[in-house]
Amino acid sequence: MPPKKSGKAGEDKEKLFEVFKESEEFKQIEKIVETKESDPEVKGIENSTTDINADWTKMLHEMFRYMEIAKIPHKSKSYD
Repeated sequence: MPPKKSGKAGEDKEKLFEVFKESEEFKQIEKIVETKESDPEVKGIENSTTDINADWTKMLHEMFRYMEIAKIPHKSKSYD
């Protein structure tokens, strides 16, 4: 039987998560979710959708902004 984990490790993870919630990355993730929820065309997309004809500019801009904040390596450029 594996040894039981102490409660301190869980508390440390909770503290780290609380710190992460205050970061710019987390705030940008929330913006992406809000953007997705605010547009019914984007929100209703499914794997079986055959055609995407909605304007995804705002959603893609927020996702690109997250890539910049999180410093994800990419070769693409933002187009306005």
